[in-house]
Amino acid sequence: MDESSVQISAEDPILQRLESDEDETDTDSEEDFEPRPGDPRWEDADEQWNPNWLKNYDEEEGLSMHYPGGLTDPSEFFLLLFDNEVIGLLVEQTNLYAEQFFAQNPLLRGLKYYSQWEAVTVPQFKAYLGILIHMGLVRFPRLQCHWESSEQYNCCFCPSVMTRQEFTLIHKFFHIVDNQRLNQDDRLAKIRPLLDLLITKYQRYYVLSRNLTIDERMVKYTGRLSFRQHIRNKPIRQGIKIFVLADTLNGYVYNWEVYCGAREGREVGLAENDVMRLVGGLHNLGHVVCFDSYYTSVPLAKYLASRGFGCLGMIRANRRFLPQTVKNPPIFFKKEKVITRGLVICCALCIKITGVLEC
Repeated sequence: MDESSVQISAEDPILQRLESDEDETDTDSEEDFEPRPGDPRWEDADEQWNPNWLKNYDEEEGLSMHYPGGLTDPSEFFLLLFDNEVIGLLVEQTNLYAEQFFAQNPLLRGLKYYSQWEAVTVPQFKAYLGILIHMGLVRFPRLQCHWESSEQYNCCFCPSVMTRQEFTLIHKFFHIVDNQRLNQDDRLAKIRPLLDLLITKYQRYYVLSRNLTIDERMVKYTGRLSFRQHIRNKPIRQGIKIFVLADTLNGYVYNWEVYCGAREGREVGLAENDVMRLVGGLHNLGHVVCFDSYYTSVPLAKYLASRGFGCLGMIRANRRFLPQTVKNPPIFFKKEKVITRGLVICCALCIKITGVLEC
């Protein structure tokens, strides 16, 4: 469907007053946010209410036409994503950094340790990745323990793959991007090419179903990092926050974005900004996006509707632009009250004092 059929004017008073979701303890009352002349009004919905901007999704979800088929071993699925294009990038940048290092430190090339360095090849780098995965499964107190032959450790895998010195040299020069071409404004510049390439691979081999979900995940990390998050009352309290777009059928991750702090110059709230970026490229296909109360808002629902999305999410009662029926819902005796405002439909359910915003 053409976006023009549901165009939202830049002068829309709701969009002009987009809320910021950075403060999750928004306590503005209804009296603090009085409707202005020209604001849309909530009205009782017709029983035949139908979102005419939402297409019927007719794609068959599952593996895409690019999937080669016949894969059974976990390593084959890993190499489907970490293919020669990805590993070739890592090999190229690792060798480039080694050249730059020795160009700046020519005397070190004569030392016994560095004299054994040779440009890494694709098979060598795959072996290096295999050892890294093994180290994540078999934990020893020091890296060197993986090559010790004592009865206490007796690791047979790593010495059979490559020598310790060969591994440590690759580990030292491992790089993903040319340091001389870093984007200083990007906090993920050191790994950005790999992230972008992996997202492309994830999207290449899978066709999404109609219903999608957006949520945040925490990757445990306690080291020094400028954008490390600390969230109380969570299973993982400290780490790196990642916003994820996944398929509701099986949890397949289709897109993600690492949270690196508030973006300068953004014109919308943090939650709206995350959703807008994650669903980019899926406009006007008929998808329905589901999320929790952190994201749900009337401005976001209107934005998604203007791009051909439906949305479903829990509502926080103190969010702006909501009708009093949702903020203080009466008991409807196992019935539900349905009211609309423009492109948004809102249901106040009586089973629990809960609001649901559905577009």
